[in-house]
Amino acid sequence: MTELKVILPDSLAREARKAGLLTQKAIGDLLRDAMRRRAARAFLSNAKAVAQAKIAPMSEAQIQAEVDAVRKSGRAPSPGMRTLSGSCRPSRSSSPPRNARSCRSSTR
Repeated sequence: MTELKVILPDSLAREARKAGLLTQKAIGDLLRDAMRRRAARAFLSNAKAVAQAKIAPMSEAQIQAEVDAVRKSGRAPSPGMRTLSGSCRPSRSSSPPRNARSCRSSTR
């Protein structure tokens, strides 16, 4: 656990305490919510650029055909792409593989 010391104006601290926002759980919830909002903003900030690029969406079959072509050719995928072979297979969790470096090195 990390201990955190926060310096707040007295009036804000009183209001936050009254609202129950200075508890360990409440601060954790506030931080998680802020991180989710930040991630959503970052994700959505790319939407305009993607729309302006006018890239036609690909069907699942088209994506699979591209994956198969890369695997058949033996070439490494474009930078930033992850493979689905070996330990890099997606799991039920949304977190990346524990050893993402091994994913990248397994494709070369």
